[in-house]
Amino acid sequence: MADPIPIANPSECEFFEDNSFVREGPLWLLHFGAYGETALYVWADGCESAFEVATEWLDDNASGHLVSFDESDYRAAADELGLEWLSSWPDYSDPDFERVAEHAEADHTMIGHTTLEHGTHVASWEWGLREVEKNSDEWRAVAERSRELEAEAEAS
Repeated sequence: MADPIPIANPSECEFFEDNSFVREGPLWLLHFGAYGETALYVWADGCESAFEVATEWLDDNASGHLVSFDESDYRAAADELGLEWLSSWPDYSDPDFERVAEHAEADHTMIGHTTLEHGTHVASWEWGLREVEKNSDEWRAVAERSRELEAEAEAS
């Protein structure tokens, strides 16, 4: 039997389970990775919040999905664009460097809500999410498991 899909924040179940003010979600299934897929449930009030919680979980539990860019990446992008590397770079106020950064970071989703230890981006083609239909069998199973995990955490 395969391990169950992890729940990033089981303690949030009770808040989101009966919250009538939540318009989206509040249970999301996210997946990361082109080959060695990591799936993850997240309780959140929207897809952006779910992504934020998931990337923080990835940083602690599956950091290989996170990507960072360094000067060599930006230098390569400048070469591809036919721009000479300037000693003042990186300088995001310089429109040419901004073009370089956009080129280097193309097809990556920026993680701008927090500072992570293992990366600043996720490859856009390597992640996705779907909203879990409220009160579906899947929803009820994840809610039950969330309550069990929370009870275990409180007991220890």
